[in-house]
Amino acid sequence: AASYTPSTAAASYTPSTAAASYTPGQAFQPPSTQQYGAAQQQQQQQYAAQQQQQVQPQSTLVSRNGQQFRVPTGLAGQYNPADQAQYDSVVGGIRGGEGSGFDGHDAEGWTWSNAATTHPHPLGIPPSLHSHYQTLTNLQSRTLPPSSHHYKSIPPKYHSAYPLSLGQESGSYGYPSSLFSVRSRDAEGWFVLRRFDVKCSPKIASACITAFRALRSPFCVALKSCFVSNRALFFLHDYLPGCATMYDLYFEKQTSLSERTLWSYIVQLLLGVRSVHGSGLAVRCLKVKRVLITRDSKLKIGGLGIVDVLEFEDRKRLEDLRKEDLKDVGRVILSVGSRLEVDKSTSPEVVKKAIESFGQLYSPEMCSLVIGLVGGRGESVYDVVAGLGHRIGDEVEARTDVCEGLDRCLAKEYESGRSARLLMKMNMVLERPEMSVDKRWSETGDRYVLKLFRDYVFHQCDGNGEPVMDLGHVVSCMNKLDAGDMEEVCLSSRDGQAVLVVSYGDVGRCLEAAYEEMLGRSAPKGVERVNSY
Repeated sequence: AASYTPSTAAASYTPSTAAASYTPGQAFQPPSTQQYGAAQQQQQQQYAAQQQQQVQPQSTLVSRNGQQFRVPTGLAGQYNPADQAQYDSVVGGIRGGEGSGFDGHDAEGWTWSNAATTHPHPLGIPPSLHSHYQTLTNLQSRTLPPSSHHYKSIPPKYHSAYPLSLGQESGSYGYPSSLFSVRSRDAEGWFVLRRFDVKCSPKIASACITAFRALRSPFCVALKSCFVSNRALFFLHDYLPGCATMYDLYFEKQTSLSERTLWSYIVQLLLGVRSVHGSGLAVRCLKVKRVLITRDSKLKIGGLGIVDVLEFEDRKRLEDLRKEDLKDVGRVILSVGSRLEVDKSTSPEVVKKAIESFGQLYSPEMCSLVIGLVGGRGESVYDVVAGLGHRIGDEVEARTDVCEGLDRCLAKEYESGRSARLLMKMNMVLERPEMSVDKRWSETGDRYVLKLFRDYVFHQCDGNGEPVMDLGHVVSCMNKLDAGDMEEVCLSSRDGQAVLVVSYGDVGRCLEAAYEEMLGRSAPKGVERVNSY
């Protein structure tokens, strides 16, 4: 129960000869009914009295972004208007207009006791971020059935394939191609495998991967492999589920684009080009259909190395290719800003129209930069980046805020991971008759204490015998168990005939002892079992 305080109950109840403090390792046997009588009846009366005094958490009306909503009084001071992530992680995801109230229950029906709600959403990341990662997992887990004819198009060492488009038509590089998300038997993770039905020398493919293998940039999709197999050319890149191309986002969906976001795109594209040029290479594939955008507006230049192999015979000076990369940056920004697709084959009339449209929407500073890039007035990417110091500072500040928010989410997931390990250990130990000659595996010694503790944590009931779904009580108990808190708790059997007064530290030692015993019995002969937890 939410209002039940274990330490108070333990202090008010005086153990008789029938209920003594339990010592870990002691073989405890449940006492008989005659041993309890008045003492157990007194404890139950105290428990019922506390249940009747239960009070729902007080709520407070707070304002945020022009809206008003109610939250527990103890959490009202934690809603910092500058912290959108914390706002999104309100307990239970409660979020509404004026008159919406917090009644102590979250969106999934859990009750939160005051003592346990030390911060919003203590079980992990905010619901919006959780939904995002769940969507990414669902996208990654899509696979074709083993009998699909598509598996004939990919080498045998790749499996779990699924056809992709990513907004790119099959002939986006001038050659017929097909695209799959795959898993490899040689490496962990998901990849994008692109197949070109063209003839290519294995030496050319090998030279490409040698050149791009050392490139590591957060603004580029990494090229993992390039090889020839089954009379076809294959490129293997990292897979970014849930991303969209610039073309998908701003030409097909017509998403609005602010100047601040566009400055962020300019900075990221230039830094990506700078990384490639710094490795002694050229990008050669900057187009709106090949620049990927993730959920948090991060850009990734895709398709690195493909043009280098497909056009290997068309030798060009590296300096000319790098100048063309800068022009392509200007064309990409001009395209998404004016919503007119511009590339090196676009007529001057269309380019002029796009520049006029761009100038009506964005500042003169940005227009001057884009026109200079498109016109080829930039000597090198280093010169252009050097002139954007204040814009790069804005981008660093924004990314630092994102990293700090994700760091807070990681800390919450760490708390959830600790509880998950304890729960897995407890469920492996309890109700295991095959682990001992004594068929009552959970009814003797340390396992009996763990059984009573499990009921205390998960099987609470109110004064009317109805179940109490208090997630705050569960989180609080698991945190104290993990910390080995010396606070004492009064445990009672389901029939009320056994009462134990133990500390969370004692319960933790019982859990570790029982778990180690089970590990020892499960290890094969001659094999030493190592417990990494």
